[in-house]
Amino acid sequence: MFYRLREMLARFFYGRCGMDRLNIFLFVVYFILWFIGNILSLINGARGLYFALYIVNLGLLGIILFRALSKNLYKRQSENLKFDNWRIRAIAYLKLQKSKFRDRKSHVYKVCPNCKATIKLPRRKGKHTCCCPKCRVDFSVKI
Repeated sequence: MFYRLREMLARFFYGRCGMDRLNIFLFVVYFILWFIGNILSLINGARGLYFALYIVNLGLLGIILFRALSKNLYKRQSENLKFDNWRIRAIAYLKLQKSKFRDRKSHVYKVCPNCKATIKLPRRKGKHTCCCPKCRVDFSVKI
């Protein structure tokens, strides 16, 4: 009996997208909003906000289920790739901000005017000429 049920489920899920990084992220956002909604349900004056959050959660759950059960693998993979690119850029931005804060007394971060790469320079007053390590263009910097 259980073997037959397992076989039916395996046949149903064959060729479906399943849970990828974007779905996991959406599920975490769903859970956070669900938790906030439960806290808001305890507050008497927040019924309208609770109902709006409930509707958003239902929509989010619908998107999660749609993506997990979708057979259009190419479309779901392209969505997941766009999400991964966004996630990588967000992590790189946060790491850069952490480095800027950590090195705020000893270094200055400048942007190359040619390739827009961020360059870490020692904090020395005056006007300097520096070379971008990425594109090898010389430019002047005032610190």
